[in-house]
Formats: sequence, structure tokens, C-alpha cells
Amino acid sequence: MVELRGDEALCVFDSPRQALRTAVALQGRFADATREDPSLPMRVGIGLEAGEAVAVEGGFRGAALNLAARLCALAGPWEVLAGDGIMLMAGRVDELAYSDRGRVSVKGVRDPVRVNQLQFELDLPPAPARASQPPFFKRRRRLLVMLAGVAVAAAAVGAFLIAREGDGGPPEALGDSAALIDPMSGRLLAQFPVGATPIAVVSDDSAAWTLDADGETISRIDPNGQRPLTKAAPGTPTGLALGGNLLWVAFVERDRGGTKAGVASLDPSTLSARSGPTVLPGVAQDYGDVPAVAYAGGAVWVSGPADLLRRISPRSGRVTATIRLGSAALALAGDRDSLWATAGRGTVVWIDPATARITKRLHLSTPGVGAVAIGAGSVWVADSLAGVLWRIRPGPPVDTHTVRVGLGASGLAYGGGSIWVASAVEGQVARVDASTEKVTTFPVGNAPLAVSVSPSGIWAAVAAAGGRSIAVTPKLLGLDTLPAGTCSSAVYGGSGRPDALIVSDLPTQSVDAPVTLAMVQAIEFVLRRHHFRAGRYGIAYQACDDATVAAGSYTAEKCAANAKTYAAAAAVIGVIGPVNSGCASSQIAVANGARRGPLAMVSPTASYVGLTRSGPGVDPQDPGRYYPTGIRSFARVYPPDDAQGAAGAVLAKRRRVQRAYVFESDANEQYGVALGDSFAKAARALGIHVDGPHAPSPKQDGYRSLAQRLRSGGIDGIYLAGLNDERSAEFIRAARAAIGRRLVVIAPDSFLPASNQVHAIGKAAIGMYVTGGVVSDPLNQLPPTGRRFAREFSATQSRRNVNFFAPYAAQAAEVLLQAIAHSDGTRASVTHQLLSVRIRDGIFGSVAFDRGGDLKSILFPIFRVERAAPDVLYPDDRVVSVIAAPLRLIR
Repeated sequence: MVELRGDEALCVFDSPRQALRTAVALQGRFADATREDPSLPMRVGIGLEAGEAVAVEGGFRGAALNLAARLCALAGPWEVLAGDGIMLMAGRVDELAYSDRGRVSVKGVRDPVRVNQLQFELDLPPAPARASQPPFFKRRRRLLVMLAGVAVAAAAVGAFLIAREGDGGPPEALGDSAALIDPMSGRLLAQFPVGATPIAVVSDDSAAWTLDADGETISRIDPNGQRPLTKAAPGTPTGLALGGNLLWVAFVERDRGGTKAGVASLDPSTLSARSGPTVLPGVAQDYGDVPAVAYAGGAVWVSGPADLLRRISPRSGRVTATIRLGSAALALAGDRDSLWATAGRGTVVWIDPATARITKRLHLSTPGVGAVAIGAGSVWVADSLAGVLWRIRPGPPVDTHTVRVGLGASGLAYGGGSIWVASAVEGQVARVDASTEKVTTFPVGNAPLAVSVSPSGIWAAVAAAGGRSIAVTPKLLGLDTLPAGTCSSAVYGGSGRPDALIVSDLPTQSVDAPVTLAMVQAIEFVLRRHHFRAGRYGIAYQACDDATVAAGSYTAEKCAANAKTYAAAAAVIGVIGPVNSGCASSQIAVANGARRGPLAMVSPTASYVGLTRSGPGVDPQDPGRYYPTGIRSFARVYPPDDAQGAAGAVLAKRRRVQRAYVFESDANEQYGVALGDSFAKAARALGIHVDGPHAPSPKQDGYRSLAQRLRSGGIDGIYLAGLNDERSAEFIRAARAAIGRRLVVIAPDSFLPASNQVHAIGKAAIGMYVTGGVVSDPLNQLPPTGRRFAREFSATQSRRNVNFFAPYAAQAAEVLLQAIAHSDGTRASVTHQLLSVRIRDGIFGSVAFDRGGDLKSILFPIFRVERAAPDVLYPDDRVVSVIAAPLRLIR
């Protein structure tokens, strides 16, 4: 409906997304009309808001209409300004990004309102000469857009084919697209916008289908150039498969009770549900479970929760078989006669789909298995970190060897006698001839995450990673910032224009958000205290997300894509993050090899020893592979894992332990190996007799016979080196029953929160000690500067508390700002200054780094598991002491 008001037009819509897209489409039409007839420039500004539109005689009235009119008056030529109401109601809209223009006071509205400017590309005509412009056209034409009604649950995306290969140099696939590649030449044939983070693609001779991990949508693409069809997916989608004339979507449902896995069937043409989704029985507590799906032997197979794999009847949707893999499946691949799964610790499992039994279990000499594909009488497994492709011939005999294909291999597909590999880190798709194993690489650009082979060509799902993207690059006072979607709007509160941009790289999806959003706020708090300045430089800040909705937390592919984005953005001068060591493993080398010089990174919490130096539990290639330039560009303000083991030894000495037993829950897990070896080394240096580390099996009696032997041997202390799993809990219960309350039990930070161990382990946990670098009791844990920060920062928080890791994020921000302040403003100079930073009175005391990037002074809080009230699930942890781990006990 349209109402004309002088030189304004009021348009009323039922859908917020329709209003947003119409506004952008109108600006495109105005630009086209002006380009065709420059004598009639249609320089239009548009304002939008959502709310109730009351129909009256002659038109509409309403408060939202008034705000839309004010925004329209503020909009410049070719601009679209939107209020918060319509942005919240529309949610994420493919192809659209927006920048925060701040709050403004408008007539008729009591409080300042936030203004959002939509970001989109226009082919603008050249401005006509001012002298030839009639006086009438000095006045800007205006369009007022008003929305009535409520947002719809899902809408099809009107996205047309946006590029076809032409003459000239190699094209680059746009970020956030599905790219169609010629299999012989590698030429880019076409590309289509399919959402913010496409992580999966499947295809046949009629179409291709992609999965958007952040928008939670499925898109169908016709290779002939018709518009993609996009619809909301069931649950949070995690994987796609084709089979039985249906499109199968694996998904998760997450709530406080845990994670459930499921599968849904869709009509491949319309994306309509063919039957109700099947939610699988069982709940997993591990947010990292990402169900995979495959079609094999005439049935659908879905992994999860935990280590379960289910066979599901396509007709009834019922589970017809269940298999335990031993650890959670990472990927599935199937054909008519076989099903293959990759799992943790380099495990590859061969399953007979007819009998639903495991035929063979293989263990490759790598922990990094991932994507899997079947073809040419072989099974192909991607090893992302090592940059190789494993080829397995099932035999007999079984034959395995590797083919080097480049770092970040994240997607595999077989077809036409070749295996195709998507490499997010290298920004390429590789073709491996199955007969000769000759590797041909095709540069694609950005971050290809998945591939699929079809008669039309090779489809690649491409995420944004620093190259050209569908999303535009917004500016902040003239400074180029990072596109919306992965990153929030940039903030700057200093005087003048900012000189550079720093970013944080943290997982801010629902599972991690309670922790990481406070970290984001702590970083901004520090910047505001410094008036957004580092020495003579004005510093803007942008918070970026390395997680996807599908995974619930970070993914290695998203981390690599983010790092490439930061490295390519000229304005980015430093990174605070990441949180997770696995993410750091995907990012440091990319940032270190940036073209404009190594990009400085300061992690608040990554603890894997191999990020900075070698040692027990460290991969032989680490840390060298992270620094291809030979220049160290990474530092952390959090204790590495081996320092925690040494702190446990100091605590054991204080508790008068004379004979300690070191228990590893998993001898192949790097975290536990580093802890066990460092504790043993430090304890022996302190005069404690150490037995272990050992990774014993519970056998038939659940560790009771082992506990009796420990009692007979005079063991009075136990160190738990590893994860908080059922094996560790069973061992604690057996040891406490055999030795009694005098036994000193010390555990690492995987057992935090300490207060929860009474519920998880039972009364045997009461009195055990837990070390861990979290801040839960700042007044007893932090030095004076840290306590002052906690008081000031907590006053800005709704619950008046300090998040576990927010102080570490604040300390990392202080370190990066000092490195920038002492630099000449270039990346290379900031990195050069990073390890020279000295802070005398920091949040955690003095700050100084060794040549690897670790703190020279390391403090650990000690928590004690106390008897909890039966109706309190998570009582507060109290710090009983703080221990310094001397470097001589660690190195």
C-alpha cells in the first residue's frame, strides 16, 4: 500500500524482510534510471521502522511511522536508514549488512534512537556538473517506507546469479557464496549468494544445495542461473546428504539439559518437509557434538549424541540400528555397499550398512582426521592440520599412504576419477587424480569449506575470508572496518578519526556467550579507559565471532577464515584472541604470514604448550609451523598447561605429600600428557616420590585393586592429569574408598567449577583441590590493580560480577595497546614490540614475556571442593590460596 505525501511516498508492508529488500531494490532502480537519463537524477533517501500502522481516512498513522519519517529526513542520497525495531524483527537477512550510525535525537521521540545504515553495492552514475543542474534538482527526492504487521518466520531469498566467468585473469569467488568451477581449467563459471557461512554443499545433475551455518537456512541453486531458493532449516542444521530422492538434513536441538541430535527429510525441489523430523534418543552434555549425516545401503545414517551412530528407515523415520563408535563421529561417507566414519584420535571406522556392524576399525598415525569420501576403490580422509590426504585401500591387506594437498583441507568429494579437496587456509580447490595421484590446484579465493561434484561442474561452498565478499565493507569515520555477519559494528569513542582497528576473535554463540560476551565488554571497557588511544594512535575496536550456530562453538574452518580476513584488512593492526587452543592452531600461521607483515595476536586463554614452545604432549612440528616467517607474533596472558602441572606439584608439597601417583585418563590426549609430565618433573624437583604418569584401565573391578596397591605402596597424593571424564571419576571414588580422607587429590582446570564435582563424582570429591586460571573470587585472588579493575568493571555489569575470563581479556587488551603505543603504527612494528611489553602493576601482577610468548610470572588460584547444599547445583567457588609456579619447575 502506498500513500503520497508531497515529495515523499509512504509504503506499508506485512514483512520486515520484504521492506528491507524493497528499499535496496528501489535504490538500485533509482541508480539505473539516473544512469540512463542523467538529466533526471533520482537521489533518494529512505527511512524504515517497524511497528503498528493505524489505518485512518486518507492514509496511516502511528509512532513507528513518525520515526520512519525522521529517519527519512536524515537519510542522504542513495542511503537507507533503519530503526532498531525493524532490524530486530527482520533478524539476519542474506545479502544485507548494516553499520551503526550511533544514537541521534529526533523530534517527537523522548530518548535518542539508534540509527542503522544498510550497506549494499550500487552502480552509481557520475554526478552531473553542478552548473547544469536545474534549481529544482538541488532538492533531494525522498521516500518514506513504513512497515505494519509482524515478521514472518522464514522467507525465500530473492538472490539471482551474480557472476559468470568472462575474459581476463583468474576470478575470485565471492565470500558467502556457492561457486561453480570448471573441473578441467578451474575457471569460475558462476557463483550465487547463499548465506553468511556456507559450510556444506551437495549436488546432483539438477541442482546444488548448501547449508548456511549462521543463518540456519538451506538453499537450492539452479546452475542455469535462476534465483536460489532459501528456506529456514529444521532445528540448527549441521549436515546435508542426498539419497532416496530426498534431501536429508542433520540438526541439533540445544537447551540447558544438553544436546539432542536429529534428522529431517526435505523435498529437493521445494525444500518443503516431507515428514516430521526425527529427534534421536539420548542427550549429550558436550556442546562440540555436531551430527553428521550420510545415505548408505538404502538407509539414512546420523551420528550423535556422543559416540552413537544410528541407522534410520527413510520410510518410517524410525531408528533401526545403533552403533557405538567409541568417540563422536567427525564425518560420514556412504555408498550402496559401505559406510565410513572418522572419529577422534585418528580413528576411521568401516561399517556394513546391511548388518549395521563394524567391519574394521583403523587407527591412522595422526590426531587430525576430518572429512571422508569414497571412490576409486579407496577411502580418502582429510588431515587438515598436516595438510595431507590419507588414501586407504581396505584390502586385504589394508594399505595407507598420504598425498600432500595443502593446509586446511576441510571438504572432500569424489567424481570423474578424481578426489576434490576444499582448502580454507590455502583458499583453493585441489584435484587429485585417483590413478596417478597428481595434484592440480585451482585458486578460488576466500575460504572454500566444502565441495561437491556434479555434471555441471565442481560446486564449492565459500566463506568470507578477506577477499571480495557479497557483504560490503563499512567505514567508521573514514576507516575501513570488517563486514557485518562475522563481526559486530566497530566502536570508537576517541577524538578525531581512528588510525587503526583492533579485533577480538572469540566464540560468541549461545553456548559460549555467557563467558565471551563479558570478555568483549571488558575489552571495550579498557579501550574507553584509554580514551580509545594507544600512545599517539586512535584505535577502533570490532568484536568478531569464530563460532557457528551449527557447531555451537568455534570451528577450525571459521577460525582460519577469520584469520585470513584480519590479515587481508589493511586497517587491522592486532588481534585479541582466540579463546581456544584449537582455534589458535588454525589462525597463528595465517596471521604470521600476512602480506603486510606478521599480525600480532594476544590470547586471553589459549593454553596448549605447543603454541609457544616444545615439550611433553607437543606435536613434533610445533611451534615451528605456526611461525612461517620466523618471527614470533603470538603471546598469551593465560598459563600454559605445563605451568598448571607445576602449580599442582607446589600445592602437593605444601600439603605435605610424600608419595604421589599421577593418573592420566587418556595417554593419547595432549592436554593430559602435558599436565602429567610437568607435574611429575616439578614434584620430583621438590623432593616428592612420583609414581607415573600412568593411564591404567579400570578392568573388571573399576580400579579397586589398583587403589589397594596404591594404599599398600604408601601413596598419599594423587594428581589427575587429563579430562574430567567417567574414568577419572571412577578412579577418584576407588582411591578415596581405599585410602580415606587423608588422601590429597589435586585436579586441573578441566574439573572446574570445583563446586560441581560433588554432584558429578559424589562425596569422594569433597576436599579435593582444583587448580585453574579463572577469576571467581577477585578479592581473594587478584593483586591490588586486579581488585580495582574488578570493582570498576563489575559496576558496568548487570549482575555486578566479574566473569571467569573477562580479566584475562582486559589484560590482553592492555598488552596489545602498549605494543601499539610503542610502535610506529605498522603491523611489523607492533609485532616487534609485542614480546617487549612490560606492565609493572597489571591485573594479574607484573606482565613480561619470555622469547616464546609466555608470561615469566604465573599465578594460579587454588579451589577446594566443599560440601554443597543439596538444592544448589552450582555453588560459588572460593579461592583458598594462590600459588606461583616458578619457571625453573616448568622449563
